Amino acid sequence: MAIITYKSISVYTIIPRKNIELANKKAGKGSLIEKKLWVTANSDFKSLETNHQMTLLLADASSIRGVEWIAQIDDIKLDKENGTTKVIFSKLIKLPSVFPLNKIKLRNGQYLSKNHIRPYALSITPKPLLELMESNSQEIGNLKVNPRLKNLQNEPSREIILDVDNEAISIEGDKKLVQHFRRERNSAIIKKKKEQVLKLKGKITCEICNFDFGKVYGKIGDNFCEVHHLTPLAQITESVKTKLSDLIPICSNCHRMIHKLPTESAYLTLKKLFKK
Repeated sequence: MAIITYKSISVYTIIPRKNIELANKKAGKGSLIEKKLWVTANSDFKSLETNHQMTLLLADASSIRGVEWIAQIDDIKLDKENGTTKVIFSKLIKLPSVFPLNKIKLRNGQYLSKNHIRPYALSITPKPLLELMESNSQEIGNLKVNPRLKNLQNEPSREIILDVDNEAISIEGDKKLVQHFRRERNSAIIKKKKEQVLKLKGKITCEICNFDFGKVYGKIGDNFCEVHHLTPLAQITESVKTKLSDLIPICSNCHRMIHKLPTESAYLTLKKLFKK
């Protein structure tokens, strides 16, 4: 995959909330139409070198508090007859906090006022937003996103756990926003599996090496375990129904090792290791 470089030049504008909602439903791809010709922005966009992109800085048109989203400009289409511009964008990112308007530097060297309400301004992308855009592009550039995966932010009844074989990137020292994909797990089935094992065996130990957390760590380790899906969630392409027989209780060490082996034989391979 070619590395994308984002130019420091960008365009600030406002966008209706409904356009953002539509873009969120289309994996960050969207558009907006402004009743103004973006002549200079269009010229800048058309002159970009291969693998170079421009950033779009977006404020909420219904309540302009500052930049709330950034995106990559994919195309600018001028309709000279009607005096309008259609902007097509992708890789929409919701900022963790609102970026103040008076910190947006314009290409003429001035800054937007904190009360600026007009759309379309030729801007220079603030360094933190530029780094975020580049980081996001590198993170998800070649990942295929399953459109059936739900937006998990509004589902408090679900437990969100990062799969072991989809480990988070470790960033040390400097502050940096890192985005990754997470699979959805239902905590209820995990609890039922633990209850099933307790009922059958009287205690929970690792099904592979028989490690007993309670024996080693005392009361805090009693009946503790991790629960492994025999078919890792990272491999599925859509929502699936999980049965208790699809799950096994294992210790943390075996859980790590099982994800380092070929999926089809991981469980049996580790079982044989501890039978020797």
